[in-house]
Amino acid sequence: MGWAINGRKFSTSASTSDTKRDGQPISGSHARRKRRRKEEKSINGQYARAEVKERIVKNAVPISTTFEFADAPAASGAYCAKRSDLEGRKVKYTVEQLSARGFQVIGWDGRTDRPIVDKNGRIIGVLVGRPDDPGYDRAAERAFSTILEEGRKGTFRPDEVQHHRSATPAMNIGVMHGKGTLKPVNLNNHQNTEMAQRLVANKDISRLATHASASLALWAPDVYKYCKETLDPLYNKMPHLRRNFPNSVYPCAAFNFGPDVWTFKHRDIMDLPIAWCTIQAGGSFDPKKGGHFIIWELKLVIEFPPGSLILIPSATFTHSNIPVAEGDWRVSFTQFAPEYGYRTEKVLIEEDPALYEEVCRLRSTRWQTHLGLLNKLEDMQE
Repeated sequence: MGWAINGRKFSTSASTSDTKRDGQPISGSHARRKRRRKEEKSINGQYARAEVKERIVKNAVPISTTFEFADAPAASGAYCAKRSDLEGRKVKYTVEQLSARGFQVIGWDGRTDRPIVDKNGRIIGVLVGRPDDPGYDRAAERAFSTILEEGRKGTFRPDEVQHHRSATPAMNIGVMHGKGTLKPVNLNNHQNTEMAQRLVANKDISRLATHASASLALWAPDVYKYCKETLDPLYNKMPHLRRNFPNSVYPCAAFNFGPDVWTFKHRDIMDLPIAWCTIQAGGSFDPKKGGHFIIWELKLVIEFPPGSLILIPSATFTHSNIPVAEGDWRVSFTQFAPEYGYRTEKVLIEEDPALYEEVCRLRSTRWQTHLGLLNKLEDMQE
């Protein structure tokens, strides 16, 4: 059974059960083909077929900007982004206020793909259409209701409630390296470990994760390939590290439990600057009244319907939300990719001094090299 976004089939499946969509058992030969496709996808990745690109990418209408992405605040070496002070970081903004400041308001149905391009036509983000499949909509509703309910039952530390992204409970899950670690580690979710295990095992949430990862492969295939080719050796060398979702290239995920999630102005500076974070919002709210997604450098205010997906380089773009209307509820699920290998600088010097010298030599040009991983829309639509 294939997997589709707006009718485009990918060589992956979001379900691990041996049943058809109508609930009937599938044949033995069908089950074997399904398992074989799953194994092939695990090895080769999630790449869209040529007919998918022809039908979806070629007809996509871009959101054009005057931004030059080469000037984005990547730090030296492009392993992370530069820090900066953000004025009015925790202010609750309205559409009217931002419109008066010259922001462009983008109406979006949540089902039509809209690539965002910089002044040179480089794709720097995408509003990704939801699958044209009622089953996906139902799965998304269940997934976000599960996130809400798990959040209500959870016990959170103060730093998990008041943090740089928002003032609502949130939890990161996955593989991280930093803040004193000597090698990549599985995040310790402490008192919420069982909750974290339930969330990543949830088939509906896994379907959201699959959709997001395959969307990255469609719109930024070289970025997807870079992430996969960086992380696969890591998991092979350190098999104790756990993948959050079997059909997602992303090593990390974050759950924002609400019940009325709106994020402050922020950048996720420890993420890989060239990589795109996946942001999926859900709940019960009117997207014309609240929940809008703001990209500050681009001066865009985007309607963000429940169940929809936005991809942006979250390390380099300042982003936030407009709160939902009183009485509505909203949660979110994101995936992201920090930049790391499986060796610290000290270990790399000891184990492979020649490679260490090569990495240092290429440091000053790494951002320009990474810019080459992004596609220009005109090239994809030829």
